[in-house]
Amino acid sequence: MIRYKLVTKNYKTRKGHGNETTWEIGKRVEATGDPSQGLCSDAYVHCYDSPHLALLMNPVHASIPNPRLLEVRVHGRSRNDYGLKRGYRAMTPVKEISCPPITKTQRVRFAILCVLEVYHNPDFVEWANNWLEGRDRTAHAANAANAAAHAANAACAARATANAAAYVAYAVDAAYAAVYAANAAVDAAYAVDAVDAVDAANAAVNAAAYAASAAAYAAYASHVADAAAYAAGARVLDLVAIAEKACTEE
Repeated sequence: MIRYKLVTKNYKTRKGHGNETTWEIGKRVEATGDPSQGLCSDAYVHCYDSPHLALLMNPVHASIPNPRLLEVRVHGRSRNDYGLKRGYRAMTPVKEISCPPITKTQRVRFAILCVLEVYHNPDFVEWANNWLEGRDRTAHAANAANAAAHAANAACAARATANAAAYVAYAVDAAYAAVYAANAAVDAAYAVDAVDAVDAANAAVNAAAYAASAAAYAAYASHVADAAAYAAGARVLDLVAIAEKACTEE
């Protein structure tokens, strides 16, 4: 099975407790930790399901500056982080491939498309569709969407106070995550046009990745909150399809 791995310009990553790992084509890399541990441990080596997803999530995961991209063959037991990234017990680099270029606008598209999967406030949806279609990307429109998300945040807090049952707690977690995702998407949109402001440009990149993370968790938590859905298995966003859509349209 082929996955995708980001490494530094010197073909390195950090493994376990800060130790560097050097990646060479054809040389297998194995995790050494106890596989009963979680994904973010020395028990699993991280990778992504697509090149675009790897680069979109890099700012809030490994945060590798100007990374190289390796196609890797994966082996053994695995763990899945809501579709955001994966971990395997071992990987073998097959070849290096070119990093696809991703614009700030495409990153914001990715954020918004992820959030639309889990957050359906009418004001936000209207803003999101207008932004995606290029009809209205003004700060005034973004302010309205942000206000709607903050109002939803207050509603989440009220629900949490009213009922502490476990399944409701998951639902509240999902709602919080969806609201956080919406706010992050708006933050990314605010920053995207600041071409000459390095901090603002970085904010757009980071906010887009945070929005995707929150949306992925919201999808999972909202599914677990429903007993029937829990029995059927938790929902995971098709982040590969969303990433491809975001990065093939401007």
